[in-house]
Formats: sequence, C-alpha cells, structure tokens
Amino acid sequence: MSIVKSSKNKDQLLLSGYRYRRANKSQIIWRCCRNDCAGRVRFDGTGYIKVTD
Repeated sequence: MSIVKSSKNKDQLLLSGYRYRRANKSQIIWRCCRNDCAGRVRFDGTGYIKVTD
C-alpha cells in the first residue's frame, strides 16, 4: 500500500495491484482509476478495506 501522485498531481492509492483515486475530497473512499473497474476501497482509520472488486 502506498500513495503516489498522478500526472495531474492528485493522490492515488496503490493497493493489491490496483490504482485508486479519491472518490471525493475526503480520504475515506477511493475509486478504481480504470473505466471498466467498479472497485472501491474504504479507509476506516486503521486500515484499508476493499468494498467492491
């Protein structure tokens, strides 16, 4: 798990071979970056939990 910057200087989360972007301005929910991917990850304060694949 790591957080990197995109080419547009936005935060992206690398987790389990997938790249996620923030769903909104909070750091709670992250969305998959690929158009054909509906994956979501939630941060519960202690760790990241995959909501959907």
